[in-house]
Amino acid sequence: MICVKCAIVPIKWAAMKRSTVKKIVDAMRKRLEQILGSSPTTLPSAYQEIYARLSKGLEGKVDDATLQRAVNSAAMLAIWTEAERALKDKPEPSPEQLKKTLEEIEALDFASMLRASVQRISRKLPPFPRGKSPSLTLQQQQQVLTEVRQLTDKRGFSRKKAYESVAAKYGVHWRTIQNFCVRAEKREET
Repeated sequence: MICVKCAIVPIKWAAMKRSTVKKIVDAMRKRLEQILGSSPTTLPSAYQEIYARLSKGLEGKVDDATLQRAVNSAAMLAIWTEAERALKDKPEPSPEQLKKTLEEIEALDFASMLRASVQRISRKLPPFPRGKSPSLTLQQQQQVLTEVRQLTDKRGFSRKKAYESVAAKYGVHWRTIQNFCVRAEKREET
């Protein structure tokens, strides 16, 4: 009697052929070029283009189009190198599967996928820190309010002159004093 377990031979699939990987990557590249514009033809030329455009930016000679082109080149480079890496370990598809894959690539909207990815990533980032902390303590803020009221009511200063005078005393910008006063007035109204 033959042992059934010993007779089972693991089936190993053939890795995807280079020509199949190239077809799929070329289809992705073509679709990306329709959306983002022309792409460098080889990896070294992509690296050179990204470097050239970014170094232009570092020299201060950059405009939005140059930066956009560098970002597009980097995105295309990342997508097609990742596709090549991921596909080489996959099994060879049947001709029907390959045809279906190429049609799906042609219908893909990479722009919306990229936007969705950026939004997903941005949600994971920490929020912006709160605004600048007040430059005056609460006690100083109360004194500022009192002084501004005295200058406007008793001495007849215009509001701006009062703000400037008090700001000079405390070493802050007059808008800082104005912001304290406006916020205090709003709190008193409610």
